[in-house]
Amino acid sequence: ERLGSWGIDSQKQDLMIGVGAQKKQTTSRTAILTNIIRDAQARLHSAGFDPGPKDGTLSIQTRAALEMYQRAVGIAVTGQFDTETFARLYRPLITYTASRYRSDARLVISMIECGSRFDPGAQSPRSRQGLMQLTPATAARYHVDDPFDPQANLEGGMRYLRDLFQMFPKDLRHVLAAYIAGPQAVIKAGGIPNIHEVHQYLHCALEAYAR
Repeated sequence: ERLGSWGIDSQKQDLMIGVGAQKKQTTSRTAILTNIIRDAQARLHSAGFDPGPKDGTLSIQTRAALEMYQRAVGIAVTGQFDTETFARLYRPLITYTASRYRSDARLVISMIECGSRFDPGAQSPRSRQGLMQLTPATAARYHVDDPFDPQANLEGGMRYLRDLFQMFPKDLRHVLAAYIAGPQAVIKAGGIPNIHEVHQYLHCALEAYAR
């Protein structure tokens, strides 16, 4: 279930614009935050804070939306756009999306930490984009129309990751190398390609995953 669209009130809209004006280098992040607030409000509005059917707790989708809304508004107020702040912001969405695709949320968080550093507007010199650093070809293959949309990017990245685990079962190093260099590079090399960027990414991701 994707998050919908629902307008935010003008006071919060002005607040977001004000943050962007104070920090010009974060204009794109400010726009992304505005969308997060809209999406989270939409999810909360459609859910109506309805309790779960049995235990009276909020659903995982509603909890994720609520956490993201609270954190996005907090970032807008403080103007703090550092990596750790964005990591806290996106963890609920990562966990929720991972539960849908039966992915290891801790692994995905480690990959994002070493790729985009939780910046949904990140672009690498090799044209990888968004939270999970999808190439244009990968984004097209998994029907990600906007790689800078955090949820769409996560969904595409996790579907790709799931396919790589099927190609390289029980071999996490090969999966991660294929994610960053492409599966054909791993197949051609008969293992980890001798590429500095790949080894650097593997070291970072595996170290983060082991923490």
